Amino acid sequence: MKKTTKIVIGLFVIPFLVLVLIINYYGHFSPKAIKAKENLEHSYNVKIGMTKDEVIKIMGKPDQITNVNIYNYHYDLNDDSKGSGQISFDSTKRVTRIDFPGGNIQGEFIFH
Repeated sequence: MKKTTKIVIGLFVIPFLVLVLIINYYGHFSPKAIKAKENLEHSYNVKIGMTKDEVIKIMGKPDQITNVNIYNYHYDLNDDSKGSGQISFDSTKRVTRIDFPGGNIQGEFIFH
């Protein structure tokens, strides 16, 4: 093998392959990526009318909770373009809306 070919492989090809492996790990195999995939998969088991306790049994503890007239549980999705999935509850603490971009979307926005 010529010396210039070895230099090209050493300087460009190997670092490129390492970069591809790192990106692939963070996109598919990191703990955050695995949790995001589980959040999306578990969201399909949540149904309109379920209680908060039933949702937590299925989804686990939410990553964020907001309360503006209604409670919203947010579950992270790894891809920043998707942000997070959201499960909304009414004043009786029952699910009124499920909104997971690229996945489970049910219900209507209800404001009290």
